[in-house]
Order: sequence, then structure tokens, then C-alpha cells
Amino acid sequence: MLEVSSESKEHVSSLLREGGYHYLPARDIPKVIADLEKQTKEAADNLEFEIAAMLRDEIKKLKAKIS
Repeated sequence: MLEVSSESKEHVSSLLREGGYHYLPARDIPKVIADLEKQTKEAADNLEFEIAAMLRDEIKKLKAKIS
């Protein structure tokens, strides 16, 4: 099994923290969700499951914001 480097995990974590996604206008959130879903699929395809999980969690938070 491939292991995700701590640098990769920290990069995604800082991107999510600093991304300001939670301050976006509601009209912009669906595009951000679509982008994050694409990144989640790419991470999973590359066997970077921890990163995919972090992205998935962010998607859930954003979906809750617009529902």
C-alpha cells in the first residue's frame, strides 16, 4: 500500500484551512464542490485515501452550508 507523504497531507490540510471556502457566497459553492469532487476522485485514483477523505469532509461541510 502506498503511503501519503506528510507533506501532501499538510498541503491539502492548509489548502482547506486557508481556502476560505466557508466565506464564499452561496452562488459560488456548487463550483467549488465540483472542483473538490474532481480532486477527491484524483486523490482516490492515486491511492491517496487520506487526502480524499479530507476533501470529502470539506465537501460535506459545504453542501450543508447551501442546503
